[in-house]
Formats: sequence, C-alpha cells, structure tokens
Amino acid sequence: FYMGSIKINFLYNAILNVVNILFPVVTIPYVSRILGVEQIGIFSFVTTIVSYFSLFAALGMPLYGTREIAKRVGNQIEINNLFNELFSINVISSLVFTTLFLISVYVVPAFVENRSYFLISGISLYFCAFNIDWFYSGIENFRLITCRSIVVKLLMIVCLFLFVKSRNDLSVYILLNSLALLGNQLWNILSLRYSGFKIKFTVHSLKKHIHPLVILLFSAIAMQIYLMIDTVMLGFMSDYTELGLYSSAIKSIRIIMPLTIALSVVLLPRLSYLKENGSKEEASGLLNKAFEIITLFSVPLVFFFFAVSDKFVPFFFGTEYVGAIVPMKICSLLIWIGNMSYFSSVQILAMFSYENKFLLSTVAGMFVNILGNLFLIPAWGAVGASVASVMGEISVTFVAFFYIYRYHLFEIRWGYLFKCVISSFSFAIFAVFMYSVELGVVGWLIVYSVLSWGAYLLIQSLIFKNTFCIRFLRFKFSN
Repeated sequence: FYMGSIKINFLYNAILNVVNILFPVVTIPYVSRILGVEQIGIFSFVTTIVSYFSLFAALGMPLYGTREIAKRVGNQIEINNLFNELFSINVISSLVFTTLFLISVYVVPAFVENRSYFLISGISLYFCAFNIDWFYSGIENFRLITCRSIVVKLLMIVCLFLFVKSRNDLSVYILLNSLALLGNQLWNILSLRYSGFKIKFTVHSLKKHIHPLVILLFSAIAMQIYLMIDTVMLGFMSDYTELGLYSSAIKSIRIIMPLTIALSVVLLPRLSYLKENGSKEEASGLLNKAFEIITLFSVPLVFFFFAVSDKFVPFFFGTEYVGAIVPMKICSLLIWIGNMSYFSSVQILAMFSYENKFLLSTVAGMFVNILGNLFLIPAWGAVGASVASVMGEISVTFVAFFYIYRYHLFEIRWGYLFKCVISSFSFAIFAVFMYSVELGVVGWLIVYSVLSWGAYLLIQSLIFKNTFCIRFLRFKFSN
C-alpha cells in the first residue's frame, strides 16, 4: 500500500464534503416538513444515544487506527497483521457494547417508550466492527471512501422520497439511516476481501494496543460528549420541540464544517507518516497550509451564516422552525472555533502522539459544556444549549493551544487571521444594506451571496494579496 497525492486526496475529500452538504440540503427540507419538529426531536435523541454506544464500541480506533496504519505504509505484511489485531479488538468491543445497549433499551425508562426506534437505529452498532474507514484513511485511499459514500447517499435519497410519506414514517426514516451506515460498513469489508486482503480474527498481540486505545477512547468520549451532550440533555431537561429546534440549527452548521477542514482530514495520515520518518520541516509546512485554508474559509462562513439565518431558517426548514434562528446565529461561531478545536487537538496533539494532552483538552471542553448546559438549558432551552456548545469548543481550543505552544509544535499566524476577519466585514455591510430589499428569499440569498463573497475575495486579493484568492479569481475570469 502506498500513499497517494495530497492534491488528489484533497480533491476526493472535498468532493465527499460537498456531497455531504448537498445531501442534507436535498433531504432536510423534505424530512422536516413531513415528520415535523417533534418527530425530528425523537430522531435526534435516539440516534444520539446509539452514537454514544457506537463510540464506545469503536474505542479510539478512528484516530489510533489511521495513525498506526499510516506509519507502516509500504510494508504490506505489517499492515495486514496490524489490521487483523485492531479489527479483532473492534469485534470484541462491538459485542460487549451491543449487549449493554440491548439491556439498556429494555431497562432505562426513557428508552423503553421508544424501544422500537432504538432497536432499529442500533443496526449500525451491531455491525460497528465493519466500520474500517480508519484503515482506508491510513493508506490514504480516499477514492474508495468518496465513491462508496456517494453511491450509498444516492440510494438513500431515492428510498427516502419513496418510503417516507407521513409523520407515521419515523421508523422508516430511522431504518433508512441505519441501512445507509450498514451499507458503508459492508462495502468496506467486501472491498478489502476482494483486494485479496487476509482478514482473520486473532487474540495475539492485542495487549500492546490497549493503553493508547484507552487514552484515545477517553478523548473520543469526551469529544463526543461535548459535541452531543447538548442533544441528550435537552431531551431529558426540556421537550422534543426545543430539541428539534436546536438539532436543526446545529445540524445546519455542522454539515458545512467538514468542507473547511477537508485538507486537514487528508493530512492526518501524512503528518503521522512524516513524524515517524523524521520530516519535521515538511510536517510544519503542511500544518501552516492547513491553518491558512481553514481560516480563509471558516471565518467568512461565520459572518455569512449569522447574516442569513433570519431568511434561511424559515425557508429551509419551514415556518414551524423560526425558533431555530437565534440558536443558528450562536452556533455559526462553531464554524471557526470548532475547526480550530479539531485542528489543534486532533491534527496536532493526537497525530503527534500527545494522547494525554489531547485527552486533557477534550475533557476540559466536556466539563465546560456539561456545566453550561446544566445552568442554561432550564432557562433558555435551545439557545442555552447553543451557548454551551460554543463555550465547550472554546475550552478545547484554549487548552490544546496551551500545550501546542508549550511544546513548540505550531504557532498561530495572527496576522493571517486578522486579515480574514477584516475581509469578512463585507458580509455584515451587505447584510445591513440589503436587509429591507424585496427580492424573494431565494433571490435575496443569491444576490447577497454573490455580492458578499465577491467582496471578500476582492479584499483578500487586492488589499491583502492572498495568493490563493488571486489564483481563484484569475481562474474564474480566464474561463
């Protein structure tokens, strides 16, 4: 197995993230109107709980597996042995947590009333060991991940419009989501078998993986808690309507975030490989490039989504969701803060084997988020959960960069960040001038997007001489 071109991998990952954005753009308006806000709240609650069990079953494999496979690229025998060891650990953990999940569904009162939904959603948990994206990421086979995901999503869309017709079809919607995840998992294993890879269960040489996996598991748990605990706590402390409003707002923001870190995801295995082979200067150069791309796009997206929320939410979700406008404005801050959290904790600390510091940063975010939810949800509901989410991500980023600076791993380019913020004020200016312009929602969104993004690119190109923006504009005008 050999690593591919970073540019080609970035292209595949960018395509995947565009598809991941377009998929909910097509499905969310339909599902939101068909199922209604309360049913969407139940769906969010059920799938979040299942996600927690899946998280435990996966241990810390998504990060650890990617990192360790990448270190051994070029040695097929070592990769095969390592894969079988990690896969066997996942089989054992999946069996354990599937058993605990089934017991919980029949014992926990809050789960019993939605037992049928939980059992259907649990399909992805039952086959969790087959989720070997960490292997394909480690060998940088982003082509397979992208093509597979696109095919499964297209099938999902077709089935969604065919079978989800009324508010009584929540179980069908949950089943389709579970089968889509299962399709990805089975595709992974069948592709590996077809390539001649020898998959076998083993109990030998597993012990050496336990310590780093446990550390990364705790980190992943803490990370997922501060990412999803707001949904769970809203489900317990508020009502499904507030949960539906919040999940709609946060989902809109989180589906756009991966696009701004497409390069970062591609660089994870490469950074691990470079660190293992002593190429520090090249690794540092890649980190600088990743920071620039993340900042260049995520900062203006914060301003953009804050400005369009008033018109976007009722148009996209329906008038029933106007209560999601304020949560969405607050959550727009996550586009930059959340990406910086991922960049600093996962891409730097975890990939450079600072598992303990990675754990500390995620635990800090978890505690801040939980405390924020406890104090803010009872009074403010979805708005309080939004504030708590932002506070949690800020905490992760602060602690992660504390250790990054302490160990001289990376330095923030404050000047570059400042230029992106200044350029992004074009979004606020056009929002003010166009606020009362009557163009219809679609027309307003199109005109505003063209003017504000055009101004942003021009400021970056003409005033701050951003080479990426200059190349982009030259390409556009030359075609």
